[in-house]
Amino acid sequence: MRRTNDISSAERRRFERVPVEVPGKIFVPLTGDEMPCTITNLSPSGAEVGGKLGDLPETSVVLYADGFGRFDGTVAWRREGKLGLQFNSTSLKRARTAEQLKHRDAPASGKSLLRRHNRMVVNYLSAFSRDDGSVVQCKLLDLSISLETKICPPIGEKVSMGGMACRVVSHHENGVTLKFTA
Repeated sequence: MRRTNDISSAERRRFERVPVEVPGKIFVPLTGDEMPCTITNLSPSGAEVGGKLGDLPETSVVLYADGFGRFDGTVAWRREGKLGLQFNSTSLKRARTAEQLKHRDAPASGKSLLRRHNRMVVNYLSAFSRDDGSVVQCKLLDLSISLETKICPPIGEKVSMGGMACRVVSHHENGVTLKFTA
């Protein structure tokens, strides 16, 4: 039975690979390993990445691409120090990625074309709890949820904030970004 986020080979060919030079990270949920990479081309259905990636296991991976977000996927091929990743994205995520690629060179106007919603800037002291029970003080920077904190748990780590389950999805120069999970 075909899942709704499976991509047919005809649909994969429909998406053009766009050359990019985007920093990113690959996270392997099975092992907890995280490694930096460079995305050299990107499409709504996959990406080519390079870097010191080691020998990734044959399992699911998560790609965090700066400016494009998070992609769940699998390794489709390996050659010459590069990996091809096939994404397991919904049609909504593929459409959003196509839109991001279309507007990637748009001039900065203070308002990102790549966000679904505008960020509401706040300056609120808060805290989040890590899986090990430790509580980390932080300053809520916006409601996207971007936090200013001195302690940056690894990407993929589950934390809770305000009694809600979250996952660390990226690091930035002042802290971390969280995504609420179910």
